[in-house]
Amino acid sequence: MNTHHLELFYYIARYEGIVSACRNMPYGVQQPAVSAQVLKLEEYLGVKLFERKPFRLTTAGERLYGYIAPFFTGMPHLEAEIRGQLSQEIRLAGPTLMMRDHLPELLQDLRIQFPRLKVTLQEAGQRIAEQLVQRGDANFAVSVMEETLTSGLQFSALIELPLVLLVPAATSFQKDLDILRDGNAGKLDLITLPSKELLHRLFQRTLEKRKQNWPVAMEVSSIDLIVEYVSHGLGVGLSILSPRTPIPKSVRILPLKDFPSLPIGAFWKGKLSPVSEALLNALRERAKLITEETSTFSEKIKILKRAVGDGKSQGDRHVKTC
Repeated sequence: MNTHHLELFYYIARYEGIVSACRNMPYGVQQPAVSAQVLKLEEYLGVKLFERKPFRLTTAGERLYGYIAPFFTGMPHLEAEIRGQLSQEIRLAGPTLMMRDHLPELLQDLRIQFPRLKVTLQEAGQRIAEQLVQRGDANFAVSVMEETLTSGLQFSALIELPLVLLVPAATSFQKDLDILRDGNAGKLDLITLPSKELLHRLFQRTLEKRKQNWPVAMEVSSIDLIVEYVSHGLGVGLSILSPRTPIPKSVRILPLKDFPSLPIGAFWKGKLSPVSEALLNALRERAKLITEETSTFSEKIKILKRAVGDGKSQGDRHVKTC
């Protein structure tokens, strides 16, 4: 078999189509040339390797891809290893919140230990991150753990973040029961992440078990937007308790009792490189610190509630982040 033809087929299978393959190849090849050469491969083998529209590998194509993928996927890493570069490279997939609030500081520390550190970041949820790790486009991932990982991946739990409600500071609600009982929830606008997000689903599942219903009035793309809209009095927001998420004075936090927490973990394939292992250890230390801060943060909220109950001024009804 022609090795170049095999390489072209590898990119087609990896990126699920000839057009996507041409966009992602490390060198320029025109689509007609790719089509013609892969057709020669199919003629040589006497089988069809994939369906064109919609794209789908045939049984023969899956078998061939499974055999050649480790070789072609590993080639860039072998080159980097020979050049002495691989030991200081991280290709990380993860959520925006982690990359914005935690990763910059961790990478600064890593650069002290690995001066030639090269970093590639891709924003992704769990399933996309798994695909990136499985096919070698990422060597490390952090994610909200929505489902069981696919086989062949290593996993480390990092932290569980409690669910909370965010309410405008001017409201009279002092605890979650004030909102969730007596039909109050249905009368208030709920602001939350999209229904596909685990945060939303954990909340709604618990409400269903309690035979309660709270329709969503507004779906937004980030925790920051939830905070922003609550601060403008547009509703009650569903969020997580994180001391590092800025909360303005116009917003108060109500912890949700007896609701599940949001699990976050890291996963990878094979043996971790020294730099990836160093990042994992840094993430574990950061998670431990956040857990301690969250515990302290919760105590501050309890103290504040007692103070409000004792008749403190309306201006004191907020919690500053750590």
